Amino acid sequence: MKETRTIILLSLVNFDKPIEEINEKLSHFKWETDDYLILEAGHLKSVLLRYISNQLAEKEVETWANTIESREDIEFSPKNEKQIKDVINKLANPFLEGPLTKKHAYEILRELNNPMNLSN
Repeated sequence: MKETRTIILLSLVNFDKPIEEINEKLSHFKWETDDYLILEAGHLKSVLLRYISNQLAEKEVETWANTIESREDIEFSPKNEKQIKDVINKLANPFLEGPLTKKHAYEILRELNNPMNLSN
């Protein structure tokens, strides 16, 4: 059974397969599309919790965020789009934003869980 773009994008946002495998599968699709998937704050929380519990390494989170950031077929939840975009940018750019640490991951989770921190 051939996987659809949506199924593969779901694997990406859920980070339930290796990024290399996901990228290889996505390479079979045209770059431009009218189909897109929404990245929610919950996806970020899940990845950060997996990092905190040592299920993911810092470099894996960085690679995941870079992949998300480069996709035109993934949009950020309009509910907190700027906040999600900012977090993805931080995770994808450790040389600019500083390396991901467990302390930093907890801080990001706290921000994502606090509706008063939603960016305008």
